[in-house]
Amino acid sequence: MKLFVHLVSLMASTSVFFILQTEAAVVQYKVINNAKGTKGSTRFEKEIGVNYTLATLAAASEFTWKIFKQGKSNERKNYTLVCLYIENFEGIVVTKNSDIVFSAPFIANFRGDVKEEFTSQVYHAAAHVWQWWGNDQAPEELIHGIADLVMMKAEEDEQERQLLLRPQRRNRNNGSRRPNVPWKFILRFLDFFQGKDSEFVAKLNKRMETGYSDSFFVDAAGKGIEKLWEQFQTHFCGCPPRRLTVSP
Repeated sequence: MKLFVHLVSLMASTSVFFILQTEAAVVQYKVINNAKGTKGSTRFEKEIGVNYTLATLAAASEFTWKIFKQGKSNERKNYTLVCLYIENFEGIVVTKNSDIVFSAPFIANFRGDVKEEFTSQVYHAAAHVWQWWGNDQAPEELIHGIADLVMMKAEEDEQERQLLLRPQRRNRNNGSRRPNVPWKFILRFLDFFQGKDSEFVAKLNKRMETGYSDSFFVDAAGKGIEKLWEQFQTHFCGCPPRRLTVSP
């Protein structure tokens, strides 16, 4: 992955920001630390770092474009700047438009390899930045399922493994991964059909640019969602199909 790095640091009393610009696309990535002086900020600077965050943002964006088949700038959202903020709030990470807000207390209190967890969360958040949200009509489970799929595929991809540090973390349970069962099964559902057609999620995401309908699954896979769910359930667990509706 070729990167043209343009680093600028501006010191201020409340924040520090750095910029990275990719050579392949006119997208800049910026890190703004608004939690200076906190334990989370100190751990971020010591164990993660701004340069690593910039590289991760760029790599996560490019990998998301790969999954969504958005190799050209006119095939994706018209963002030229993606910002990641370190803020003092309870939670983990929040994404809105092209802004990613990461919790300093989460970084401070995370037990384990915080750099690994941070990387994983940034991939998930970058997918949220670039995915279509169905004009806010798409089910939350599907939106997060698609983002989790991007993160999981990055963990499996040979070229991404050095950045993601460890190749397999799909079954870990360190308290940060979502315990919500519907999201887990939506991820497995999407992964199953992505394995049959590498453009399945890309087709689904593209249809969600202006709205959402369950009929999008017909466009993406040639079958309605109920038929797809029956096929997935039979293959995955060998149990009798149970009804699934992802519409809100």
